[in-house]
Amino acid sequence: MDKQFPLALLVSDSTIQPLADILQASESSISFQTRVAPYDQVVQTLLDTRSQLWQPIPDIVVVWTRPERVVRAFGERMRAQPSSIETMLAQVEEFTELVRLAAGQARMVLVPTWTSPYYQRGMGILDWQRDNGVSYPLARMNLALADAFVGSKNIFVLDAQRWFTAVGKRSADPKLWFLGKVAYGMEVLKYAAADIRAAWRALNGLTRKVVAVDLDDTLWGGIVGDDENIVIGGHDPIGEAYAQVQTILKTYKARGVLLTIVSKNQESTALRTIREHSEMILRPDDFVAWRINWQDKAENIAELAQELKLGLDAFVFLDDNPVERSRVRQALPEVLVPELPLDKLLLPQALLELDYFDTSRLTDEDRQRADLYTMEKQRGISKSGAGSLQDWLMSLELRVRVEPLNDSNASRATQLLNKTNQLNLTTRRLSETELRAWSDEPDHHVLVFRVADRFGESGLTGLASVRAEHETAYIDDFVLSCRVMGRGVERTMLCALSELAKRAGAKQLVAIYRPTGRNEPCHEFFKNESGMSADATNRTFRWNLENNYPLPAHVQLQLAGPSPA
Repeated sequence: MDKQFPLALLVSDSTIQPLADILQASESSISFQTRVAPYDQVVQTLLDTRSQLWQPIPDIVVVWTRPERVVRAFGERMRAQPSSIETMLAQVEEFTELVRLAAGQARMVLVPTWTSPYYQRGMGILDWQRDNGVSYPLARMNLALADAFVGSKNIFVLDAQRWFTAVGKRSADPKLWFLGKVAYGMEVLKYAAADIRAAWRALNGLTRKVVAVDLDDTLWGGIVGDDENIVIGGHDPIGEAYAQVQTILKTYKARGVLLTIVSKNQESTALRTIREHSEMILRPDDFVAWRINWQDKAENIAELAQELKLGLDAFVFLDDNPVERSRVRQALPEVLVPELPLDKLLLPQALLELDYFDTSRLTDEDRQRADLYTMEKQRGISKSGAGSLQDWLMSLELRVRVEPLNDSNASRATQLLNKTNQLNLTTRRLSETELRAWSDEPDHHVLVFRVADRFGESGLTGLASVRAEHETAYIDDFVLSCRVMGRGVERTMLCALSELAKRAGAKQLVAIYRPTGRNEPCHEFFKNESGMSADATNRTFRWNLENNYPLPAHVQLQLAGPSPA
């Protein structure tokens, strides 16, 4: 198997090969290798994880079943036979237990919700009755399905009903069921494949982090000059659509997406409108940065990426002008530039359909991300007024809190490990389950680092792991958010790791740099600032633990929790 492509195992009680074909498509954003379990062998496949189907361990397992097949009592209800809700829910629990057991053999398991074909009317006006209908128990079963996986680290439920609603009568062809046991229409499978790809991006930290939005005819209608020249809110249908666009962007911000502006306008006039227009939903403090000028938008986006210390592949550019979209696509191919509809009433739908902001976890750091970048601006202002770099560092009152990996920080730690590219020693990617399992191995240790200063909390922004072998402690992960790079946090992390390694009985601490297209800043740190000695390749770095690794003078190191050694 070629492991440059993720491996998906598809398990179903209907013919699912067409979904495998779509996932393998080479022209898509993510192509999968696929394996398809034998038709209608769901229970057997989930129980026998030692079979060849599970070798090597799949990256994603999709378990897509029909409710009447998995929940026998529901099938009886569909045939108007007596069956209780309690029996159905008990059979749902049996199924979810099988999924949980199998989930230990995959990085991610995706379970689409149960649906009925559009032509299934059930009991008509009685269909939502508890004791007679089909729709009521189906809803209860789906809720039980979702509840069963609350707290799971790698099992996620997909909303299949949304796929069916989008497609309508093309969601299922009853003739295809009799001809080939194909339960779902091709367009449904395309929606399913898109959500599977989005889930894979979320698991691997490929979520987009920044929206760069144009103003005129994108954030509001018309050309800004005086407030009365723009259309937003009120009782105008176009104005209502733009108000919803802003509401959607504000919702993205609440999920941790950073909002920026890239617009050809007079900055003072545009900012006054954002600040003072009575119908504006977004205000200046909702945006972490902007470039409002008459310069090339591609250059402006590149400048924003540098200012925010993020890669261009973190950006989504929204602009009504096809010429501007084309320019950014050509100049900055890493930036996602979706097509926007000419009909402004369809703009909200276009934004809601974007699937590049999906994440496998939503943490407190995500919700506070915009505030964290605002604090970063304040630090930048203070730095510009400082007499020297050392004076500025001393003025920060920097505090670094180190703690072992535990239940309360594992989700954010995994997110940081998978999303960080620049200061990342090996760019190893692990699911939360895999990271926890790795840390539980003998002589393996994972530390996380929280950073704060006089401006506020930066949150959990660092992670490092060491593996002790005889008298050598190897650093397997060394990850730091770009937001706190260059303040001595990197050396503070090495100080904590050296102490941990000494307590574990090691005589030397070793870091082996593995280059990627994005992690050269990490290499530069180890070469020029870490103080560790390098070998001839300049990729292996060592510290003799007979010497104490120096803690930067401007940093206060705080230990939390039991000793990880």
